[in-house]
Formats: sequence, C-alpha cells, structure tokens
Amino acid sequence: MRKSILRYTFSYFILLSLSSCKEPCLDVTFIQDKTEELQSWYTDTELTIKNAESSIGISDNVILTHNYHNYGDSIWDDCGNVTQAERSAVRYDFYNFPFTIETDFYKQGEEKGFSLKVNYNTYNASYNFTTLQTSSNNSITYISDYTLNDIVYPDAFKVTFNETQSDTEIKELVLVKGLGIIYILLNEGISINMD
Repeated sequence: MRKSILRYTFSYFILLSLSSCKEPCLDVTFIQDKTEELQSWYTDTELTIKNAESSIGISDNVILTHNYHNYGDSIWDDCGNVTQAERSAVRYDFYNFPFTIETDFYKQGEEKGFSLKVNYNTYNASYNFTTLQTSSNNSITYISDYTLNDIVYPDAFKVTFNETQSDTEIKELVLVKGLGIIYILLNEGISINMD
C-alpha cells in the first residue's frame, strides 16, 4: 500500500510539473491585426516598372520583381492556436543608377515577428512593427503624412543610410504604403522621383 501511495504521489508531481511547463497562448487577435497592417504595406504586385527621374535630368525605367512566399512553417501554441510565417519582397533593378534595392516585409508568426528590412547594395536597415524600433546604424522612421510634388501620401517610411559615404550613394529613400519606393536622395544632393 505504501508503494502504491508513493507511486501515485510521484505520478501526481510529474503530471503537475508537466502541466506547469505550458507556454503562453499566442495573442491571435494581435497577430491578425499586425498581419493586416503588415500586408497593407506590401507593394502592389501590378507595379512592375517605375519611371525614375533625377533632379539633373537622368531618367530610368526601374524593374520591380515581386517575390511573395508563404513559408508554410506553422507556429502552434499549447492552446491550439496556429499562425504561419510569410515574406513579401520587392527588388528594384536600376540601369542608369549604380544601385539595387530590395524591400522585405516579414511575418515570422509570433507577436514580435513583424518587420521591414531594406537592403541597398551592402547596406541595410530594419524596423519592427511591434516594438516600433529600428536597428542597425541606419534607421527607418514612420511618417504619417509625406508630401512629394504637392501630393500627400498618408503613410510612409523614411529610410536613412548613415553609413554611406560616396556622393553617388543613397542617403535617404521614402517607401509609401502600397506604392513602394517613390523618392531617393543621394549624398551629393541629387534627388530621384519614382512614379
């Protein structure tokens, strides 16, 4: 009898310890809201060519290559909730300007896994949609109303590359919700408008 009491007591403590290891549930409403917010920033897939015009008269047809990927890797919690990771990237290929730019929107599936990363040649900047913070030496700043050529865009990000040094390198660019990059400023002061 004493062995069975010890066995049951031991089993009870094992079950108790296993049940206390339960991870917190995913905040499904928060994840759905952040997913909608992130997806609203994706560049319209109908935009495949943008016209770029510089302040010194150089023009270019910029080719946009869209790459959307649902990773299919599901994140499950102990409460039965599930979410998936995805990525929406756009590559901007310039022919008359010495740079390539890529914008990447990531959803990693968890509450803190919503981000924007902008890659330009060997430089990059990133922004976290949950913490509203930027990382690296370069920065991304949200602008609620951005005006360019008398047009007001309601949501934009200004990306500042603090590490660039050459006159022909990008100092700033502006990315507008749904439209992608619309403005570039080089270190030497030359601006490039993209429509």
